[in-house]
Amino acid sequence: MFAALEPRFAFHLGRLTNNGPPRVVFLHIPKCGGTSINHHFKSNFGGKRTKRSVLLDSVVGNTSEASVIEDAKKAQYVAGHFGWNTLERVRQGAVTFTILREPFDRLRALYAFARKPRRIAHPAFAKLAETATRTSFEEFCLSDEPGVRAMTDNAMTRTLAYDYYPLAPVCAADTDIACDHLDQLDFIASVGNLSEALPRIAKATRTKIVRGQTWLNQTRAPDGAVMSRKDFLADPHLYARIASDLAVYEHAQRRMR
Repeated sequence: MFAALEPRFAFHLGRLTNNGPPRVVFLHIPKCGGTSINHHFKSNFGGKRTKRSVLLDSVVGNTSEASVIEDAKKAQYVAGHFGWNTLERVRQGAVTFTILREPFDRLRALYAFARKPRRIAHPAFAKLAETATRTSFEEFCLSDEPGVRAMTDNAMTRTLAYDYYPLAPVCAADTDIACDHLDQLDFIASVGNLSEALPRIAKATRTKIVRGQTWLNQTRAPDGAVMSRKDFLADPHLYARIASDLAVYEHAQRRMR
């Protein structure tokens, strides 16, 4: 019990001694490690009821609400599914970071998540679930339904360049813009190396890891349930869905080495 309260105690002690942690903004790309990240920072700062944590969401539309943006500017921790344009509005000197995922693996995890039998209230993920349960992996990835395609068609690139939702076609310049924006973040990490990267982020944000917490991906891609990466990349239509994301991910990998 004390282990779970210790980070929050350290946060309040730091504020009382004028040695509190910096503000933090986490650009959360769908299916890129957000569960573990959110748990860590909410354990340290408190949840949305305290107003020290604010979750923004492009699909729900609160990124266009002036009052929500003002709350985010004052919050200790800002996270959610939003894009670079919103990050610029709320960062104000905060420590900024994002987590990426190998693009093909991200689509597999998204498909597996969407097919889980449960009720989903979030409008975008509810549409994903409805589509995923009646289509194959290939059909899911090639869906032109705007809500689904916003999540599947080079979503990492669009999130980093401007925003992943509402859907807009990816152009060649977006890849360069996304890479440039990556270089402006304080930290980037991959889902595959969260165990090594997150302790460094905790140190930089002067936050404490809850004892026993593991930094693991919460959604495992289904083994054998979808086509191979090799076959996916060999199909020009499927490849186009992650072509820009592959370039952005490779850029991030070079920075993380």
